[in-house]
Amino acid sequence: MSHELRTPLNGILGFAEIIKNELFGAIDPPRYRTYAEDIHQSGKHLLTLINDLLDLSKIEADRMTLDIDAIETASVVGQALRLVETLAEERGVKIAPPDIAGCPVIHADETQARQILLNLLSNAVKFTPDSGTVALCAAEAGDAGVVITVTDTGIGMTPQEISKAMERFGQAEASYSKTMPGTGLGLPLVEGLVKLHGGSLVIESRKGHGTTVTVRLPWHEGLYRQPARPSAAVS
Repeated sequence: MSHELRTPLNGILGFAEIIKNELFGAIDPPRYRTYAEDIHQSGKHLLTLINDLLDLSKIEADRMTLDIDAIETASVVGQALRLVETLAEERGVKIAPPDIAGCPVIHADETQARQILLNLLSNAVKFTPDSGTVALCAAEAGDAGVVITVTDTGIGMTPQEISKAMERFGQAEASYSKTMPGTGLGLPLVEGLVKLHGGSLVIESRKGHGTTVTVRLPWHEGLYRQPARPSAAVS
């Protein structure tokens, strides 16, 4: 099913990109290039939805396997930040330098850890108005593992909206979501991935005062807690 869904969509995205970039000459009238850009953007959104839905279905069917290792926090955080920086610039949202000095290593599947951080960061940016701030912090919690928090100064949520956001295709704030569409699977997918790691996710929020999402990931026996080499600086 994964192949059947992704392959034709990737073809659409590829051809739309060729058209919008006018690789074989200028397009006349120029309006057609705008249409190609819309097709490409809509296709990217649909591909994200498909990927999230397939991953969530794998988790729920107990068919997703993890390759848990000791990974450098700076590396995986840096990757997630680079992927979300364009969205933050477009939204006029500042991402504070990550506070991760007290947590050199986390025990996780690197691909899924990056997905967890990316979903949390992009969600925070999407629901933070212009001139707002998003911050990420990671710290060791003794033998209990690692605590990662993503905090924003966004629109915040009521307890009822938090419950709705944790449902499949749930949108916490309908009127705001129309201007910043998402898949509606970001938080349910994050929760599923975190639980698959043996961890937990908690959301604290106040309407109009922002949101803090806390992820706890445990240590795994036999894996080191210090980096094997110096971590690269997070940009």
